[in-house]
Amino acid sequence: MLKYIYKACDVLARTLEIIMIVFISIMSVSMLVQIVARYVFDSGFVWTEELSRFLVIWMVFIGTAVGIYRNEHIKVTVLDELFKGKANMVLGVIQLIIVTVYFVLIIKFGLSSIKVISGQTSPNMGISMAVVYSIIPVSYMFALIFSVVNIVRIFHDRIIIQRS
Repeated sequence: MLKYIYKACDVLARTLEIIMIVFISIMSVSMLVQIVARYVFDSGFVWTEELSRFLVIWMVFIGTAVGIYRNEHIKVTVLDELFKGKANMVLGVIQLIIVTVYFVLIIKFGLSSIKVISGQTSPNMGISMAVVYSIIPVSYMFALIFSVVNIVRIFHDRIIIQRS
C-alpha cells in the first residue's frame, strides 16, 4: 500500500515540476514578446509584467511543496549533526510535525485570504486576485500531503532497517 502512495507522490512531485517548467517557459516567452514589441515596434503589452509576477509567485509556492517532498529546503543542521541514530530520527519527526502544523495554519489563513480578496481584480490582466492567492492553500495542501508522507516514510524506513 505504501509503495503506491510513494509512487503517487513521486508522480505528483514530478507533475508539479513540469508545471513549474511550463510556467517559466510562458514567462520567458511573454517577456521576450514584450521586449521585441517595445524595442522593435515601439509599443508593448501591459499584461506581460503582471503575468510574469504571478507566474513567479506560483512557481515559488509550487517549489515549496516539491522542496518539502524532496527534503531540499534550507535548514539549520546543527542539531542533525549533534544527534545520531534514533535521536536524529525523533528530531526529524518533530521537525516535520511542526512544519505540518504550520502548513495546516497556512492553508486555513490562505483560504480566509481568498475570501477577503475575491472581489479584487488585477489591474492589467483583469483576473480575480482570488486566482492568484489560490496558490497558497493549494500548494500548502500538497506540502502537507508530502510532509505527512515523509513522516510515514521515516517510520516505514526505520521498520525496514530494524527487520534487516
